[in-house]
Amino acid sequence: MWLLLIPLKLRYLLLSVALAGLAASAVLAWWFSDHLALLAIPLVFFGFFSLLGLRDFFQPRHAILRNYPITAHLRFLFEKPGELLSGCRDRRLAHAWAMARADSFAPAAEPAFEAIAEAAE
Repeated sequence: MWLLLIPLKLRYLLLSVALAGLAASAVLAWWFSDHLALLAIPLVFFGFFSLLGLRDFFQPRHAILRNYPITAHLRFLFEKPGELLSGCRDRRLAHAWAMARADSFAPAAEPAFEAIAEAAE
């Protein structure tokens, strides 16, 4: 019975939309076979995300991908540029810098940031 409720959970919303879109575009492609070139675009789009979501749902290694199929890829997509934009590749340094800023509620001065960087090493 719980298997029937999976598409209604919020974390599986994108997977449910992708599967429903794939089914709807497949039915439309079947009915309107003379417009198959036009219907191929949503068929490929929803097909790609359906396969990606199902692969995530059934893989055993990554809990984030299994619990949040398709949505977890957005996290991974935005995680890398966030590290590059922050300029801090060392997580300890980034954490120390964030804690120093949170303590003062004011912009951290450069000498204080250098002292934190030296302490993190």
